[in-house]
Amino acid sequence: MWKRVTSVALFLCFALACGGCGQSVTSLDGAETEKTGYITQTMQTKNDQTLREFEAFALDPANLPITFVYGGVAYNGFRGFLRRSVTDTTVGEKRTVTHTVMHPDGLLEATVEAAFYPAYDAYEWTVYFRNVGQQDTAVLSDVVAADVRFAGKDPVLKGNLGDYGGHFAPFESPLGEVPALFDASTGRSTQEYMPYFNVETDEGGAMIAIGWPGTWHAEFSADGGSARMKATGTTGMRTYLKSGECVQTPIMAFVRYYERNEDVAVNKWRRWFIDCNMPYEDAEKTTKVEPAVVVSLLSDTDDGWYRGGSEFENKDTWRESLDVLKAHGIKPDYHWFDAGWYYGTEGQSLPDSWFNVGLWKLDRTKWPGNTFKEYTTAVKEELGVKASLMWFEPERFNGAVTQFSVTNRYDTSWLLPADGENYLVDHGNPAAREWLFERIVSTMEEAGISLYREDHNFDPVGAFRTGDALEGANRTGITENKHFRGKMQLWDDIIAWQRKTGRMGFIEMQSAGGNRQDLMLLRRAVSFFRSDSDIVLSPPQTVSKINALNKWVVYGGVLFGRIAETESQNPRDIYEWRSAYASQMTLPMQFRKMDEATWTLVENGLEEYEQYQKYIYKDFYELTPWKPIADEEQWVARMYYDPETAEGVFETFTFPGTTERQQTIVFRGLDPDRWYKLTDTDGQNGCTRIKGSELMSGYDMYLEPRTASLIWIEPADIDR
Repeated sequence: MWKRVTSVALFLCFALACGGCGQSVTSLDGAETEKTGYITQTMQTKNDQTLREFEAFALDPANLPITFVYGGVAYNGFRGFLRRSVTDTTVGEKRTVTHTVMHPDGLLEATVEAAFYPAYDAYEWTVYFRNVGQQDTAVLSDVVAADVRFAGKDPVLKGNLGDYGGHFAPFESPLGEVPALFDASTGRSTQEYMPYFNVETDEGGAMIAIGWPGTWHAEFSADGGSARMKATGTTGMRTYLKSGECVQTPIMAFVRYYERNEDVAVNKWRRWFIDCNMPYEDAEKTTKVEPAVVVSLLSDTDDGWYRGGSEFENKDTWRESLDVLKAHGIKPDYHWFDAGWYYGTEGQSLPDSWFNVGLWKLDRTKWPGNTFKEYTTAVKEELGVKASLMWFEPERFNGAVTQFSVTNRYDTSWLLPADGENYLVDHGNPAAREWLFERIVSTMEEAGISLYREDHNFDPVGAFRTGDALEGANRTGITENKHFRGKMQLWDDIIAWQRKTGRMGFIEMQSAGGNRQDLMLLRRAVSFFRSDSDIVLSPPQTVSKINALNKWVVYGGVLFGRIAETESQNPRDIYEWRSAYASQMTLPMQFRKMDEATWTLVENGLEEYEQYQKYIYKDFYELTPWKPIADEEQWVARMYYDPETAEGVFETFTFPGTTERQQTIVFRGLDPDRWYKLTDTDGQNGCTRIKGSELMSGYDMYLEPRTASLIWIEPADIDR
């Protein structure tokens, strides 16, 4: 019986069972041919097995572990297809092999893009199916983007639940006891489950990503000495392709490791994720998106955050807030302006609420003349921010279809009913995509915005089904696949425009929180706002989510919102402040209401956080078992450590219900022969010099309940 994962209890394994590669290449029809046009240079890799696994399918797409049915015929790999072209190139640490093959019918062309990252023991592939003929293809169905087996005993599957209700909770399950089945069915990739899995065996394993923003399916099972994974995106796709149409599989990515050690696996993944996937911050592509502080003035009103959006008391209120920030020397990295800045779909000023969306035209009633750009210009010049970002939600339409739409060249045929209240704006429609691009970039130009921010607040799967039905028979999945291909094109166009005009080199995204955190999107975007549930938070909730996500999504921002314990918009003490230390902190506080004690806390806290940021992209270790968000009785300890400099930071939290005053914490990842200096920022556990082997045997900590301890790690000046 299949086990559908709904709680914290699951499990898997990895070690790809594939043959080695000889000096000749098997053609797609099975005949031996001379190896022409292939580059088979051996690149240095952490383990030769990774290279063998990659070349087994990358040098011959007949061996690609993909299955599908076309025209009623089942295919395993691309045996029977005709080879058209191949390229094999290496740029930096990445080797890319691209094959184009053709079905004998002369209509269906497939392109296999495979990449190998030898320094990280990582590889991936994506497949594109295109109709290059003048008539419809046969039906393409039952596409399984990856069907792989992993050698090794005692397979265990590890992963995380999604944001919506799951709070990214980790799970693990022994596959030898029961298989595991995942269906991400809402059309938002990380809403129900995270499409990231660690398949672990006694021989090592792999960290796996299914990179697709919409629906996806994965199943894992064990059989004797191996485990099996089958996975795909655009669940249930069954469609013919019209002339020129193209659909694709998810990115299927694997980071291999060769010992049963989750710390090794997690940190190999983190290094690969940062170095090879995260977008660049600048237009010149020299710097990955850095940890940051974001300021928002949307809460600096009498009503605070729950006014519902971002309208100030009046168009001049921001000046007083800005002056307060300047007076206290606050220098954030980014400035965020949220919903409510646009006209509604009938040309009216909207209530200040994120739920109302319009046609992305600046509301001149709220912001007459050039007042909005004057505001963003003042923020940039006086606070020195890298960029201001503005909230858009271009996939959702929830207004009346009126004459105003026509006068704005907004074609209502672009709208697909989703759920009775919302329509999906079909990004697979080139005209819709062109309209959105022009409206978005012109508004950003008009408003002085340098970083595009996108949100998504409904489940689009109903609209996908509507679109498929309008297409007729044998078109299941076509709307979703073309929509997300169009979405990636829109994002790429916006990023290219931002870079061309000297703006930022990435997108900031949100999907009602953390409901879209898949690899395909994260190669273009980061999230300054990890989860909507952070709007009302407690320190245990925040720490729990940071620890859960840190193993997969390295950049995940925390909104320092309304503190659940007090209903306050502002932090009370260092305990609340430190709980929000993540790769990014957003501060939507009531700055004009803060007393001097709170300002001292914020000023000192920002100085401490600046030092802390140096270690966020280093190796991560969760030193105590993960705790659910409701668990306020335990200790939680974690550390970031840079093995090259022997520096890092060690944090310990005791929650309000903690009864134990002492815990022994076992450090991991250190050099056992090195001496270290530990400096407790608060002096609670002193300053000590201690050998790595002792720390890795156990370090005694003494803390009162509701305490956040922060200890800096550095090499000690002691002869070894």
